[in-house]
Amino acid sequence: MTSVERMAIRNLAYNSDPVPYPDYMSKNMFQRLSNHDLIGFGEKYITLTLACGLFCGQLYAPDSEKETEHRYIGLSPQRSPLVPDMLYEQVWA
Repeated sequence: MTSVERMAIRNLAYNSDPVPYPDYMSKNMFQRLSNHDLIGFGEKYITLTLACGLFCGQLYAPDSEKETEHRYIGLSPQRSPLVPDMLYEQVWA
């Protein structure tokens, strides 16, 4: 994990700024995939990639496609139990 990615995740966790992390992933992960990689590449793969990055950042324990009464939450980055001082959790529908 790069220092830029770590800072983007910290910015999400402590400043509630959701832009830098997906922006970083878009420019540095998804842009590097080949056309062959992108065949059949849908929402579940984007969610999985974002969740893996958040999990590796060790600030979040993300839930993917969490079931609610009437729908699913696409990605729900929940605070890791190892980081009790984190200020923000997110819901990405």
